[in-house]
Amino acid sequence: MVSLRKRPHSGTEQTAHQTSASRPSNSVETNPTERKSPEAKPQPAGPLQRLRNNWYFANLCQWIYLFGQAVKIPDEIDVDRIEPYGWDSEDRSYYVLDDNRLYRMTDAPESTPPPSKSKKSRKSQRSGGRSSKRRRVGQATGVDSADAEEEDAASESISDDAARPIDDGLGGAKWECIAVGYSEVMSFLATLQKTKDENEKVLRDQIKRHLLPILEKQENSRKRKQQQRNKELENLSKMANAKRSSRLAVKQEQKTMEENAKEEERIQHENQAKARKEEQIMLKREKERDQRLRARERRMKDRESRKLLYQQELARLSSQSTEAAAAM
Repeated sequence: MVSLRKRPHSGTEQTAHQTSASRPSNSVETNPTERKSPEAKPQPAGPLQRLRNNWYFANLCQWIYLFGQAVKIPDEIDVDRIEPYGWDSEDRSYYVLDDNRLYRMTDAPESTPPPSKSKKSRKSQRSGGRSSKRRRVGQATGVDSADAEEEDAASESISDDAARPIDDGLGGAKWECIAVGYSEVMSFLATLQKTKDENEKVLRDQIKRHLLPILEKQENSRKRKQQQRNKELENLSKMANAKRSSRLAVKQEQKTMEENAKEEERIQHENQAKARKEEQIMLKREKERDQRLRARERRMKDRESRKLLYQQELARLSSQSTEAAAAM
């Protein structure tokens, strides 16, 4: 995006920080709870930090030159350049990155470095402010003035280290996320609705023209996905209920089939028992009939044998009577 206006320069930049060569080399262990270091104010980046950033940038350019085609990096040099969407009444810059979130960057406050005291004045001040204390300590413990000066130098180096600002990579500037998503962007635009500042009007128009349509599409897509998700959940719930009903029906049918199978098995057992009983009765009847037949045959044989004996006895008697008559 093309920049909307030219930003005013903040004046001349301040000089670099003091290097570690100006500090004393001897260090003395001190208790960190004895004195509290003041809060460090953010300082603009010095020449050393700028040189280091340029070295990083040169390495990045060399890497892109060597491996840019392999990783498919575009050849346009300004393809990744980001221009601010606008500025507010306090001259703070607003950016929109690839994540479609609105960010705000506040420049580092202009601060004048405190006047550096000369070594002679610091030494006279230390010696004047702590002479009585050193005399009392020297009389009580036998510590000489050289040890006291080393302690003062070590405490001064520690205070200088504590006063040095922490480099966060922004040079003291403040980077914050203002709006995430459609609703937060609309809330931010509501704060600019009645503004009279020209920069804020341009910022509002830029957000409405470029960012808001993208967020509206994303919001509509999110709503459609949510509706689709709700519909799928509803269908899953119906399917679950249907499956539950079908499972109950299957269980009931299975129970009925089991009951019918048991009833059929019971009837089959009863029929088998009845058939066995009838078979036993028939076998008993046949056995009794066979016994009767055998008894009848036996009686008939006995009758025939008795009849034959009787006939033989009659024939014998007849022959005896005939012989007796003939003998007479």
